[in-house]
Amino acid sequence: LKYNQVQVSQSSKSRRSISANECDEKNPCQVDISGGKNNIRLDGLKPYTRYSVAIRGYNSGGLGPLSSIAVSTDHGKPGRIDNVTSTPYAKFIKLEWSEPSRPNGLITGYNVSIDKDAQPRYAVLDGAARKYVFAGLMPEKDYVMYIQAKTKAGFGVRRRVMDTTKSPQAPAKPKAPVLKGFGENGVNVTFQEGKPEKGFPEKFIVLYRVKGENGKWKETKAVDVLFGPNGEPRSKPYVEIYDLDKNKEYEMATIAVNEEGRSVESDIQIVKPGEGVAPKAQNNNPVYKRSWFVAIVVIVCFLLIILLIALLVTRKRGERYPVGKREKKRAGILDVGEEPDYNNAYPMKPARQNGNGVNRQDSGGSLPNRDPDRDSLDEYGEDRFDEDAASLIGAYNDDRRPNKTVEEPEFV
Repeated sequence: LKYNQVQVSQSSKSRRSISANECDEKNPCQVDISGGKNNIRLDGLKPYTRYSVAIRGYNSGGLGPLSSIAVSTDHGKPGRIDNVTSTPYAKFIKLEWSEPSRPNGLITGYNVSIDKDAQPRYAVLDGAARKYVFAGLMPEKDYVMYIQAKTKAGFGVRRRVMDTTKSPQAPAKPKAPVLKGFGENGVNVTFQEGKPEKGFPEKFIVLYRVKGENGKWKETKAVDVLFGPNGEPRSKPYVEIYDLDKNKEYEMATIAVNEEGRSVESDIQIVKPGEGVAPKAQNNNPVYKRSWFVAIVVIVCFLLIILLIALLVTRKRGERYPVGKREKKRAGILDVGEEPDYNNAYPMKPARQNGNGVNRQDSGGSLPNRDPDRDSLDEYGEDRFDEDAASLIGAYNDDRRPNKTVEEPEFV
């Protein structure tokens, strides 16, 4: 194991302190701790850095097993911004920079300021900003600017920059614009600033015409370089041109403009409208993935559930149940109703003749001496008939089956 020897010192709080700012994967640091100690402090670590810390015991018999843990240090204040450039114009100074070489954390923003004249003199930018233009300055005058980065731990070291504005001039020739077709018949034109040897390009104009037609150039309105239509700061100066012929190619160039005049035309670029991704391309999804189709499916399922519930409720209301059993449970008495019409329920087969020429179903034909006056039940006795009928009815339930638990009636 290769390591750098480090100096160990005793702190006022009885903790071990070592300097570990030179420790890394190739050259790990190592320190011996006396057996009576159970803590140690590592100083000089880099902010917002992940370290691997390991410890193991040893004695005269050798080294014990290794126990390790990964530790990340907190955010620290960022270091000084090293790479800063300023470009002076007559009424503007453009400040450009890169991220600090030692950010010591996640850069959350930048503060830029100037000592006088500018409106505004102070600005707070987000962590992705790399450029700012101070406007409203006086020509041929000295200015002092400041810039500092910021993390969660606070502001870092402030960088001081000095520069002097120039005399008023017309803008220099712009670089060739960046063109990109989009939509059905549109083109996006991004302005490219030229060399900073003359005046600042406060605005720009786009010249365009159909390729091969050496006619007069068409011009757009002057577009502000620093601010958008609603006064918001621009990250990139651009303009969009619509209603072009998508079947033809166009030649386009830009001109820079300020209070002193116009610049020379930039180099010409060629573009075909609508070659970019159309805004409506996002609607080319399958039907089953579209929101309106999903909504229709949900509504149909909901209606089917309601219909199913309605059918179940209606069917339950129409179910039949044995009234006789319910009445027997409630009152213990079987109410004998009207005798059902078994003739209609069970139709008789056609009558057949026996060997004597008499129909079998014609009971009267087989009993020629039957006395109709003897069909009455009067001689049977009213009381006895009631008892016999009650016993007979009690012996059968609603299903017309014999009730085995009913005893035979006793005749008195």
